[in-house]
Amino acid sequence: MKHGFHITALLALTLASIPAQAIEFSLLGGLSYAAPTQRASGSDYHWTGDDAFSWGLTVAIPIFLTPFDFETGVFVIKEQSERDASGVTVTQKSKMTEIPFLVRFNFDEHIGIGAGAYLGMIDDASQKNDVGILANVRARFDLAPPFYFLLDGRYQHGLANRAALPTDLYNTRSIQVFAGFQFILL
Repeated sequence: MKHGFHITALLALTLASIPAQAIEFSLLGGLSYAAPTQRASGSDYHWTGDDAFSWGLTVAIPIFLTPFDFETGVFVIKEQSERDASGVTVTQKSKMTEIPFLVRFNFDEHIGIGAGAYLGMIDDASQKNDVGILANVRARFDLAPPFYFLLDGRYQHGLANRAALPTDLYNTRSIQVFAGFQFILL
């Protein structure tokens, strides 16, 4: 009984020390620009990236009494690119469902920068799933608290070989520019 009280008291103190604006929920939409590189059958293929609409949902929580927070969520990242193959334009489109893991440093309540990693599940049978690193810059603007407007920029660098054939190499880098809304649970 005594240990249960101590654990309950510790949990209550921990929750009481988290700021009132603790859990942030965001909905983002915008453009993703992917620049893939490919080596197949000993040849380098030069793909030209193109914009595609992407969107995501995130949740962020503060890291105990620091200016850092941890963010995760789910994004649907659409990638499209094309290359010239002997006078014929080849277009490649894929969709990746991505789960980011991001730690963000907040300079104040409006500006933050972050870094982390992501896992991506690709819907294209000619590609394998992806894993990579990401960087983030975010600006938050007051609307009518607890509602905010967000501008969010991300750079992703794929580390996995996404090619289905073991003799090939395919990976991608992408830049995403999102705008959206955030709700902070009080």
